[in-house]
Amino acid sequence: MYPKWEGRCFGCGSWNSIEAQRNSYDGRSSENRLVLRSECVSSYIEDPEVRYRSGISELDRVFGGGIVQGSSVLLAGEPGVGKSTLATQIGSYLASSGVKLLYASGEETPGQIVSRVKRLSPNSAFSLLCTQDLGTLLSELSRDDQRYELVVVDSLQAFSDSESTLSAYGTNQTRANAQALSSLCKLKGITLLLLGQITKDGSVLGPKAIEHLVDVVAYFERSKEGNVRALEVHKNRFGSTPEFAEFALSSSGLELPPEEPMGVNSGGKVAPGRSYVPISYGSRYRMTEIQALISPCYGESPKIYAEGFEVRRLQMLMAIIDKELSFSLQSKVVLLQVVGGRTIRDQGGDLAVAAALVSAATATPIGMDLCSFGELSLLGEVRPMGDALARRSFARSRGFNTIVSNVVDIDGVEHVCDSLVQALDAMGLHRSGLRAIG
Repeated sequence: MYPKWEGRCFGCGSWNSIEAQRNSYDGRSSENRLVLRSECVSSYIEDPEVRYRSGISELDRVFGGGIVQGSSVLLAGEPGVGKSTLATQIGSYLASSGVKLLYASGEETPGQIVSRVKRLSPNSAFSLLCTQDLGTLLSELSRDDQRYELVVVDSLQAFSDSESTLSAYGTNQTRANAQALSSLCKLKGITLLLLGQITKDGSVLGPKAIEHLVDVVAYFERSKEGNVRALEVHKNRFGSTPEFAEFALSSSGLELPPEEPMGVNSGGKVAPGRSYVPISYGSRYRMTEIQALISPCYGESPKIYAEGFEVRRLQMLMAIIDKELSFSLQSKVVLLQVVGGRTIRDQGGDLAVAAALVSAATATPIGMDLCSFGELSLLGEVRPMGDALARRSFARSRGFNTIVSNVVDIDGVEHVCDSLVQALDAMGLHRSGLRAIG
Protein backbone atom coordinates (compact mmCIF):
# COMPACT_ATOMS: atom_id res chain seq x y z
CA MET A 1 0.00 0.00 0.00
CA TYR A 2 1.36 3.40 -1.00
CA PRO A 3 0.12 6.73 0.38
CA LYS A 4 0.68 8.46 -3.01
CA TRP A 5 1.25 7.67 -6.68
CA GLU A 6 4.32 5.61 -7.45
CA GLY A 7 5.62 4.59 -10.87
CA ARG A 8 7.38 1.42 -9.78
CA CYS A 9 6.32 -1.33 -7.40
CA PHE A 10 8.89 -1.81 -4.68
CA GLY A 11 7.74 -5.41 -4.18
CA CYS A 12 8.12 -6.94 -7.66
CA GLY A 13 10.02 -4.14 -9.40
CA SER A 14 7.56 -3.74 -12.32
CA TRP A 15 6.60 -0.33 -13.69
CA ASN A 16 3.09 1.19 -13.99
CA SER A 17 1.51 -1.76 -12.18
CA ILE A 18 0.12 0.14 -9.17
CA GLU A 19 -3.60 0.84 -9.29
CA ALA A 20 -5.53 3.30 -7.13
CA GLN A 21 -8.19 1.75 -4.89
CA ARG A 22 -10.77 3.38 -2.70
CA ASN A 23 -10.87 2.37 0.94
CA SER A 24 -13.57 -0.14 1.76
CA TYR A 25 -14.82 2.22 4.45
CA ASP A 26 -15.62 5.82 3.71
CA GLY A 27 -16.49 7.76 6.83
CA ARG A 28 -18.67 10.12 4.81
CA SER A 29 -20.83 7.33 3.38
CA SER A 30 -24.18 6.95 5.12
CA GLU A 31 -24.31 3.25 4.17
CA ASN A 32 -21.26 2.32 6.26
CA ARG A 33 -21.73 4.78 9.10
CA LEU A 34 -23.04 3.48 12.42
CA VAL A 35 -26.14 5.32 13.56
CA LEU A 36 -25.41 6.81 16.98
CA ARG A 37 -27.67 9.26 18.75
CA SER A 38 -27.02 11.22 21.89
CA GLU A 39 -28.99 10.29 24.99
CA CYS A 40 -29.56 12.01 28.31
CA VAL A 41 -27.13 10.95 30.99
CA SER A 42 -30.04 10.04 33.28
CA SER A 43 -31.10 7.30 30.84
CA TYR A 44 -27.88 5.36 31.40
CA ILE A 45 -27.65 2.75 34.13
CA GLU A 46 -24.49 2.85 36.21
CA ASP A 47 -22.61 -0.44 36.19
CA PRO A 48 -21.73 -1.77 39.64
CA GLU A 49 -18.00 -1.45 40.35
CA VAL A 50 -16.39 -4.81 41.03
CA ARG A 51 -12.77 -4.94 42.20
CA TYR A 52 -10.37 -7.86 42.23
CA ARG A 53 -8.31 -8.21 45.40
CA SER A 54 -4.70 -9.06 44.67
CA GLY A 55 -3.87 -10.63 48.02
CA ILE A 56 -1.43 -7.78 48.77
CA SER A 57 -3.10 -5.13 50.93
CA GLU A 58 -0.73 -2.30 50.00
CA LEU A 59 -1.18 -3.01 46.28
CA ASP A 60 -4.96 -2.91 46.65
CA ARG A 61 -4.68 0.37 48.54
CA VAL A 62 -2.66 2.21 45.87
CA PHE A 63 -5.10 0.97 43.21
CA GLY A 64 -8.00 2.48 45.16
CA GLY A 65 -9.28 -0.73 46.75
CA GLY A 66 -8.26 -3.30 44.14
CA ILE A 67 -8.15 -3.76 40.37
CA VAL A 68 -11.46 -2.75 38.82
CA GLN A 69 -13.07 -5.47 36.74
CA GLY A 70 -12.91 -4.63 33.02
CA SER A 71 -10.21 -1.97 33.42
CA SER A 72 -6.84 -1.77 31.71
CA VAL A 73 -3.71 -1.38 33.87
CA LEU A 74 -0.19 -0.52 32.71
CA LEU A 75 2.57 -1.68 35.04
CA ALA A 76 5.83 -0.13 33.81
CA GLY A 77 9.38 -0.56 35.04
CA GLU A 78 12.95 -1.21 34.00
CA PRO A 79 14.03 -4.78 33.13
CA GLY A 80 14.62 -6.99 36.16
CA VAL A 81 12.72 -4.83 38.64
CA GLY A 82 10.15 -7.56 39.37
CA LYS A 83 7.18 -6.83 37.09
CA SER A 84 6.78 -10.46 36.03
CA THR A 85 7.08 -11.60 39.63
CA LEU A 86 4.36 -9.18 40.71
CA ALA A 87 2.10 -10.12 37.78
CA THR A 88 2.57 -13.84 38.49
CA GLN A 89 1.82 -13.30 42.16
CA ILE A 90 -1.38 -11.37 41.36
CA GLY A 91 -2.44 -13.89 38.71
CA SER A 92 -1.84 -16.88 40.96
CA TYR A 93 -3.91 -15.38 43.77
CA LEU A 94 -6.80 -14.43 41.47
CA ALA A 95 -6.73 -17.81 39.71
CA SER A 96 -6.97 -19.55 43.08
CA SER A 97 -10.00 -17.33 43.79
CA GLY A 98 -11.81 -18.65 40.74
CA VAL A 99 -10.91 -15.97 38.18
CA LYS A 100 -10.44 -17.30 34.64
CA LEU A 101 -6.98 -15.97 33.76
CA LEU A 102 -4.68 -16.03 30.74
CA TYR A 103 -0.96 -15.28 31.09
CA ALA A 104 0.41 -14.29 27.67
CA SER A 105 4.19 -13.98 27.42
CA GLY A 106 6.23 -12.85 24.46
CA GLU A 107 9.62 -12.91 26.19
CA GLU A 108 9.77 -16.15 28.22
CA THR A 109 9.39 -19.84 27.53
CA PRO A 110 6.70 -21.94 29.24
CA GLY A 111 9.38 -23.63 31.34
CA GLN A 112 10.60 -20.30 32.74
CA ILE A 113 7.09 -19.20 33.67
CA VAL A 114 6.16 -22.55 35.21
CA SER A 115 9.35 -22.48 37.29
CA ARG A 116 8.41 -19.03 38.64
CA VAL A 117 4.82 -20.08 39.32
CA LYS A 118 5.94 -23.14 41.29
CA ARG A 119 8.29 -20.99 43.33
CA LEU A 120 5.67 -18.35 44.14
CA SER A 121 2.40 -20.32 44.26
CA PRO A 122 2.67 -24.05 43.56
CA ASN A 123 -1.09 -24.66 43.66
CA SER A 124 -2.10 -21.99 41.16
CA ALA A 125 -3.72 -22.98 37.87
CA PHE A 126 -4.27 -20.63 34.93
CA SER A 127 -3.91 -20.72 31.15
CA LEU A 128 -0.55 -19.94 29.59
CA LEU A 129 0.18 -18.69 26.07
CA CYS A 130 3.73 -18.05 24.85
CA THR A 131 3.77 -16.24 21.51
CA GLN A 132 4.92 -13.02 19.93
CA ASP A 133 2.11 -12.86 17.37
CA LEU A 134 -0.55 -10.31 18.25
CA GLY A 135 -3.15 -12.00 16.06
CA THR A 136 -2.73 -15.29 17.93
CA LEU A 137 -3.27 -13.52 21.25
CA LEU A 138 -6.36 -11.67 20.00
CA SER A 139 -7.82 -14.91 18.63
CA GLU A 140 -7.27 -16.63 21.96
CA LEU A 141 -9.01 -13.82 23.85
CA SER A 142 -11.92 -13.92 21.40
CA ARG A 143 -12.70 -17.59 22.06
CA ASP A 144 -16.22 -17.98 23.42
CA ASP A 145 -15.43 -21.35 24.99
CA GLN A 146 -12.82 -19.84 27.31
CA ARG A 147 -14.44 -16.59 28.49
CA TYR A 148 -11.33 -15.16 30.12
CA GLU A 149 -11.88 -12.65 32.91
CA LEU A 150 -8.32 -11.33 33.21
CA VAL A 151 -5.30 -11.37 30.90
CA VAL A 152 -1.67 -10.56 31.75
CA VAL A 153 0.44 -9.42 28.76
CA ASP A 154 4.17 -9.78 29.47
CA SER A 155 5.37 -7.65 27.93
CA LEU A 156 3.56 -5.32 25.58
CA GLN A 157 6.41 -4.38 23.24
CA ALA A 158 7.30 -8.04 22.54
CA PHE A 159 4.19 -8.60 20.40
CA SER A 160 3.93 -7.76 16.71
CA ASP A 161 1.38 -8.19 13.93
CA SER A 162 2.52 -10.50 11.14
CA GLU A 163 0.18 -8.74 8.71
CA SER A 164 1.50 -5.27 9.55
CA THR A 165 4.50 -3.43 8.17
CA LEU A 166 5.28 -1.92 11.57
CA SER A 167 8.55 -3.03 13.12
CA ALA A 168 8.50 -5.05 16.32
CA TYR A 169 9.58 -3.26 19.52
CA GLY A 170 8.82 0.07 17.86
CA THR A 171 6.69 2.80 19.40
CA ASN A 172 4.04 2.60 16.65
CA GLN A 173 3.72 -1.19 16.97
CA THR A 174 3.51 -0.91 20.75
CA ARG A 175 0.77 1.70 20.46
CA ALA A 176 -1.09 -0.53 18.02
CA ASN A 177 -0.75 -3.48 20.41
CA ALA A 178 -2.15 -1.48 23.32
CA GLN A 179 -5.03 -0.12 21.26
CA ALA A 180 -6.04 -3.51 19.86
CA LEU A 181 -5.83 -5.29 23.21
CA SER A 182 -7.61 -2.50 25.09
CA SER A 183 -10.47 -2.35 22.55
CA LEU A 184 -11.03 -6.10 22.55
CA CYS A 185 -10.84 -6.43 26.32
CA LYS A 186 -13.34 -3.61 26.86
CA LEU A 187 -15.68 -5.25 24.34
CA LYS A 188 -15.38 -8.62 26.07
CA GLY A 189 -15.31 -7.22 29.62
CA ILE A 190 -11.83 -8.65 30.26
CA THR A 191 -9.52 -7.03 32.78
CA LEU A 192 -6.21 -6.20 31.10
CA LEU A 193 -2.84 -6.04 32.88
CA LEU A 194 -0.08 -4.79 30.57
CA LEU A 195 3.59 -4.99 31.52
CA GLY A 196 5.72 -2.32 29.83
CA GLN A 197 9.45 -1.72 29.76
CA ILE A 198 11.10 1.56 30.62
CA THR A 199 13.34 2.75 27.79
CA LYS A 200 16.84 4.19 28.19
CA ASP A 201 15.52 7.74 28.33
CA GLY A 202 13.18 6.80 31.20
CA SER A 203 9.91 6.82 29.24
CA VAL A 204 7.39 4.01 28.95
CA LEU A 205 7.88 2.46 25.49
CA GLY A 206 8.37 5.88 23.94
CA PRO A 207 7.21 9.36 24.92
CA LYS A 208 3.94 8.71 26.75
CA ALA A 209 2.87 6.52 23.84
CA ILE A 210 0.18 4.43 25.49
CA GLU A 211 -0.69 6.07 28.81
CA HIS A 212 -3.84 7.64 27.36
CA LEU A 213 -5.12 4.21 26.25
CA VAL A 214 -5.25 2.66 29.73
CA ASP A 215 -7.17 3.37 32.91
CA VAL A 216 -4.33 2.97 35.42
CA VAL A 217 -0.62 3.76 35.04
CA ALA A 218 1.73 2.44 37.73
CA TYR A 219 5.53 2.65 37.82
CA PHE A 220 7.54 -0.09 39.50
CA GLU A 221 10.98 1.15 40.55
CA ARG A 222 14.05 -0.30 42.22
CA SER A 223 15.05 1.54 45.38
CA LYS A 224 18.64 1.96 46.51
CA GLU A 225 17.79 0.10 49.69
CA GLY A 226 18.72 -3.37 48.49
CA ASN A 227 15.66 -5.49 47.76
CA VAL A 228 13.07 -2.74 48.30
CA ARG A 229 10.75 -1.98 45.38
CA ALA A 230 8.57 1.12 45.10
CA LEU A 231 5.22 1.21 43.29
CA GLU A 232 3.81 4.63 42.39
CA VAL A 233 0.46 5.16 40.67
CA HIS A 234 0.45 8.26 38.44
CA LYS A 235 -2.93 7.80 36.74
CA ASN A 236 -6.04 6.11 38.10
CA ARG A 237 -9.56 6.61 36.79
CA PHE A 238 -10.90 4.69 39.77
CA GLY A 239 -8.89 6.19 42.64
CA SER A 240 -6.72 9.04 43.87
CA THR A 241 -3.27 9.91 42.57
CA PRO A 242 -0.44 9.90 43.24
CA GLU A 243 -0.30 6.86 45.52
CA PHE A 244 2.85 5.15 46.74
CA ALA A 245 3.75 1.81 48.32
CA GLU A 246 6.93 -0.11 49.06
CA PHE A 247 7.56 -3.86 48.92
CA ALA A 248 10.42 -6.18 49.77
CA LEU A 249 11.40 -8.60 46.98
CA SER A 250 12.41 -12.08 48.14
CA SER A 251 12.52 -15.60 46.71
CA SER A 252 8.89 -16.08 47.75
CA GLY A 253 7.72 -12.96 45.91
CA LEU A 254 6.81 -9.46 46.97
CA GLU A 255 6.10 -8.87 50.63
CA LEU A 256 5.42 -5.86 52.81
CA PRO A 257 8.68 -4.39 54.13
CA PRO A 258 9.34 -4.19 57.89
CA GLU A 259 7.40 -1.39 59.51
CA GLU A 260 9.19 1.90 59.98
CA PRO A 261 10.32 2.21 63.62
CA MET A 262 8.42 4.65 65.77
CA GLY A 263 11.50 6.76 66.42
CA VAL A 264 13.54 6.92 63.23
CA ASN A 265 15.82 9.45 64.87
CA SER A 266 16.80 7.19 67.74
CA GLY A 267 19.83 5.70 65.96
CA GLY A 268 21.31 8.97 64.76
CA LYS A 269 23.50 11.48 66.51
CA VAL A 270 23.34 15.22 66.82
CA ALA A 271 25.32 16.71 63.94
CA PRO A 272 25.15 19.91 61.91
CA GLY A 273 23.42 19.59 58.54
CA ARG A 274 20.78 16.99 59.51
CA SER A 275 17.04 17.65 59.52
CA TYR A 276 13.84 15.58 59.40
CA VAL A 277 10.61 16.14 57.48
CA PRO A 278 7.33 14.18 57.14
CA ILE A 279 6.94 13.74 53.38
CA SER A 280 3.62 12.99 51.70
CA TYR A 281 3.46 9.96 49.40
CA GLY A 282 -0.16 9.95 48.23
CA SER A 283 -2.31 9.11 51.23
CA ARG A 284 0.69 8.01 53.31
CA TYR A 285 3.50 9.87 55.05
CA ARG A 286 7.09 8.90 55.64
CA MET A 287 9.63 10.51 57.95
CA THR A 288 12.61 11.41 55.78
CA GLU A 289 16.10 12.47 56.79
CA ILE A 290 17.91 15.24 54.90
CA GLN A 291 21.64 15.84 55.12
CA ALA A 292 23.57 18.86 53.87
CA LEU A 293 27.28 19.60 53.60
CA ILE A 294 28.71 23.04 52.80
CA SER A 295 32.37 23.90 52.34
CA PRO A 296 34.38 26.81 50.89
CA CYS A 297 35.36 26.67 47.22
CA TYR A 298 39.11 27.26 47.77
CA GLY A 299 39.56 28.82 44.35
CA GLU A 300 37.27 26.39 42.53
CA SER A 301 34.03 27.39 40.91
CA PRO A 302 30.93 26.96 43.12
CA LYS A 303 29.28 23.55 42.78
CA ILE A 304 25.82 22.31 43.70
CA TYR A 305 25.06 18.61 44.02
CA ALA A 306 21.72 17.14 45.03
CA GLU A 307 20.69 13.53 45.42
CA GLY A 308 16.94 12.94 45.74
CA PHE A 309 16.05 16.62 45.36
CA GLU A 310 15.61 18.85 42.31
CA VAL A 311 18.71 20.96 41.71
CA ARG A 312 16.81 23.99 40.40
CA ARG A 313 14.59 24.06 43.48
CA LEU A 314 17.68 23.76 45.65
CA GLN A 315 19.16 26.77 43.87
CA MET A 316 15.95 28.70 44.54
CA LEU A 317 16.06 27.84 48.26
CA MET A 318 19.71 28.88 48.45
CA ALA A 319 18.84 32.24 46.89
CA ILE A 320 16.04 32.73 49.46
CA ILE A 321 18.43 31.92 52.32
CA ASP A 322 21.06 34.32 50.96
CA LYS A 323 18.46 37.07 50.75
CA GLU A 324 16.89 36.53 54.17
CA LEU A 325 20.06 35.80 56.19
CA SER A 326 22.70 37.63 54.13
CA PHE A 327 24.57 34.36 53.58
CA SER A 328 26.57 33.57 50.46
CA LEU A 329 25.72 29.92 49.89
CA GLN A 330 25.80 30.30 46.13
CA SER A 331 29.54 31.00 46.29
CA LYS A 332 30.29 27.71 48.11
CA VAL A 333 30.26 23.98 47.43
CA VAL A 334 26.80 22.73 48.48
CA LEU A 335 25.89 19.05 48.72
CA LEU A 336 22.40 17.83 49.65
CA GLN A 337 21.24 14.25 50.07
CA VAL A 338 17.89 12.63 50.83
CA VAL A 339 18.84 9.63 52.95
CA GLY A 340 17.58 6.24 51.80
CA GLY A 341 17.69 6.83 48.07
CA ARG A 342 14.25 8.40 47.95
CA THR A 343 13.23 11.39 45.87
CA ILE A 344 11.36 14.33 47.39
CA ARG A 345 8.82 15.83 45.02
CA ASP A 346 6.71 17.22 47.86
CA GLN A 347 7.24 20.98 48.21
CA GLY A 348 6.48 20.61 51.89
CA GLY A 349 10.12 19.64 52.28
CA ASP A 350 11.37 23.18 51.48
CA LEU A 351 11.63 24.28 55.11
CA ALA A 352 13.52 21.15 56.20
CA VAL A 353 15.95 21.52 53.29
CA ALA A 354 16.53 25.16 54.20
CA ALA A 355 17.05 24.17 57.85
CA ALA A 356 19.63 21.54 56.86
CA LEU A 357 21.50 24.08 54.71
CA VAL A 358 21.56 26.73 57.44
CA SER A 359 22.53 24.13 60.05
CA ALA A 360 25.47 22.98 57.89
CA ALA A 361 26.48 26.54 57.03
CA THR A 362 26.57 27.66 60.65
CA ALA A 363 27.83 24.36 62.13
CA THR A 364 24.80 24.40 64.44
CA PRO A 365 23.01 21.06 64.99
CA ILE A 366 19.23 20.69 65.12
CA GLY A 367 17.63 18.81 68.00
CA MET A 368 16.96 15.13 67.25
CA ASP A 369 13.35 15.41 68.46
CA LEU A 370 12.61 18.28 66.05
CA CYS A 371 11.22 18.13 62.52
CA SER A 372 9.86 20.79 60.17
CA PHE A 373 7.81 21.11 57.02
CA GLY A 374 6.39 23.86 54.82
CA GLU A 375 6.64 25.35 51.36
CA LEU A 376 8.79 28.47 50.99
CA SER A 377 7.84 31.38 48.76
CA LEU A 378 10.30 33.66 46.99
CA LEU A 379 9.58 36.31 49.63
CA GLY A 380 10.75 34.04 52.45
CA GLU A 381 7.23 33.11 53.60
CA VAL A 382 6.28 29.69 54.97
CA ARG A 383 3.02 28.83 53.27
CA PRO A 384 0.43 26.84 55.26
CA MET A 385 -0.32 23.34 53.94
CA GLY A 386 -3.73 21.70 53.71
CA ASP A 387 -2.58 18.49 55.39
CA ALA A 388 -0.53 20.21 58.10
CA LEU A 389 -2.49 18.65 60.98
CA ALA A 390 -2.08 15.16 59.54
CA ARG A 391 1.65 15.70 59.16
CA ARG A 392 1.96 16.93 62.74
CA SER A 393 0.06 13.91 64.01
CA PHE A 394 2.29 11.56 62.02
CA ALA A 395 5.47 13.28 63.24
CA ARG A 396 4.36 12.96 66.86
CA SER A 397 3.69 9.24 66.33
CA ARG A 398 7.31 8.91 65.19
CA GLY A 399 8.72 10.44 68.37
CA PHE A 400 9.18 14.06 67.30
CA ASN A 401 8.04 16.38 70.09
CA THR A 402 8.86 19.70 68.40
CA ILE A 403 7.34 20.38 64.98
CA VAL A 404 8.08 23.68 63.26
CA SER A 405 5.49 24.65 60.63
CA ASN A 406 2.76 27.11 59.80
CA VAL A 407 -0.35 25.50 61.29
CA VAL A 408 -3.15 25.99 63.81
CA ASP A 409 -4.15 22.96 65.87
CA ILE A 410 -7.71 21.67 66.12
CA ASP A 411 -7.87 23.11 69.64
CA GLY A 412 -7.12 26.56 68.25
CA VAL A 413 -3.59 26.66 69.62
CA GLU A 414 -1.35 28.50 67.18
CA HIS A 415 2.05 27.19 66.16
CA VAL A 416 2.51 29.67 63.38
CA CYS A 417 5.89 30.27 61.80
CA ASP A 418 4.89 32.28 58.77
CA SER A 419 8.42 33.28 57.69
CA LEU A 420 11.73 31.52 57.18
CA VAL A 421 13.47 33.71 59.77
CA GLN A 422 10.80 32.93 62.37
CA ALA A 423 10.98 29.19 61.64
CA LEU A 424 14.78 29.14 61.87
CA ASP A 425 14.58 31.05 65.13
CA ALA A 426 12.25 28.34 66.51
CA MET A 427 14.87 25.75 65.53
CA GLY A 428 17.72 27.70 67.14
CA LEU A 429 19.34 28.51 63.81
CA HIS A 430 18.82 32.27 63.81
CA ARG A 431 20.27 34.24 66.65
CA SER A 432 22.78 37.01 67.16
CA GLY A 433 26.38 36.06 66.55
CA LEU A 434 25.50 33.13 64.30
CA ARG A 435 27.31 33.44 60.98
CA ALA A 436 27.95 31.22 58.02
CA ILE A 437 31.29 29.43 57.94
CA GLY A 438 33.89 30.11 55.28
